[in-house]
Amino acid sequence: QWLADAALEREVDSTGVQTLERHGAYRVDLAKPPLMKRFLNPASFVALSWAAFQIYVVYGIVEFAVAVPIHVMFAVMLSVIVSPLGPNARWPWRVVLRTIDYLLAFCAVGIALYFIANQARITTRIPGVDELTTGDYIVGFLTIALVIEATRRILGNGLTVVIVLFLVYQF
Repeated sequence: QWLADAALEREVDSTGVQTLERHGAYRVDLAKPPLMKRFLNPASFVALSWAAFQIYVVYGIVEFAVAVPIHVMFAVMLSVIVSPLGPNARWPWRVVLRTIDYLLAFCAVGIALYFIANQARITTRIPGVDELTTGDYIVGFLTIALVIEATRRILGNGLTVVIVLFLVYQF
């Protein structure tokens, strides 16, 4: 409202962003955020990679038993990047928490690479007959933990509690 009845001055700051200023009290940016901030960020990269993977899956090169866990890991990566642990944390903790976020994202990448590397064994394995490897147990545990964490970040504690109760009931 103050824009209509106040004397406004246009100025360009050192970064080239035009602003309106009213007696130095308020600043309103008139320019859009830079292209790098809007489109070339980690979340956009993961989302575009996910879309490219889905197009790649259409051609049938990746088996369904391998494509589904990779699809889930893309969702986990995106949820970890978009919903950080401490978005309002102060400086030292913000760096630590964001580092944990990216470590979880790289863990999801590692799980996806495990499924790609073991595609032949996973698709030809007979459940209940062929033994699971130690890597299968580790990747399975990490997948469950990452999916529960992604669910907690995106949907909250309600569904997370239900998932944990079902897992406890199963075992």
